[in-house]
Amino acid sequence: MTIFLGADLIRFEHFAMVLILPQFLRFLLVGGLNTIVGFIIFSLAIYVTIGNVGLSLAANIGVGVFFNFLSYGYGVFKNLGARRFVKFVCAYAFLYFINYFALLIMMGSGLNVYLAQFINLFYLAPISYFVFGRWVFN
Repeated sequence: MTIFLGADLIRFEHFAMVLILPQFLRFLLVGGLNTIVGFIIFSLAIYVTIGNVGLSLAANIGVGVFFNFLSYGYGVFKNLGARRFVKFVCAYAFLYFINYFALLIMMGSGLNVYLAQFINLFYLAPISYFVFGRWVFN
């Protein structure tokens, strides 16, 4: 990606070359940003839908899938494409169901929805890395 600012051209690839980080570390950093954005969307949706977990997760995934595909695909795996987007959407659906049923179980045992979703982040991150790295962006 190139941006023209006056007489200077700035290539974003050069910034990536300055900070050469291992792929898993890039995944964690990009995932942290995506998680913050997703948790805000989820929390707002819980409030707007008056606690509907299914709709809130769907809103989170629906909004986040495009941003996350670009951030993971470009920022972590350096690999974008239409076929990869279809795989990414399928992977997100898989992760959605894992997340949804785990939330139901945790909430059924008395946990607050926000705390339950926060706990889910810790095991969903490594599962996501494996699914994205091995299947989507391989």
